[in-house]
Amino acid sequence: MRVVLTVVLLIGSQLALARGAVHEYQLDNGMKLIVKEDHRAPVVVTQVWYKVGASYEHDGITGISHVLEHMMFKGTKNHAAGEFSRIIAENGGSENAFTSRR
Repeated sequence: MRVVLTVVLLIGSQLALARGAVHEYQLDNGMKLIVKEDHRAPVVVTQVWYKVGASYEHDGITGISHVLEHMMFKGTKNHAAGEFSRIIAENGGSENAFTSRR
């Protein structure tokens, strides 16, 4: 019984940590920051969401957001293909991109 109680308390404390408060800020340039601390693991996760995509595109340009997402990994005049991914990986990170209806 004592073991079961210990397990329940440990799981409950981890869930309480995961539910941490969410803080919202807005920068002078209009960018909205949402911060949620979770100290269960020594990692940092960042996400950048742009309000673009099918729900923001007008007739005639639908799909452009998805194309631009893919182009990000292809390189530019100043950055070779794969350089974005290499820089992220050298700093211990991994990148991904996706489009969504949200």
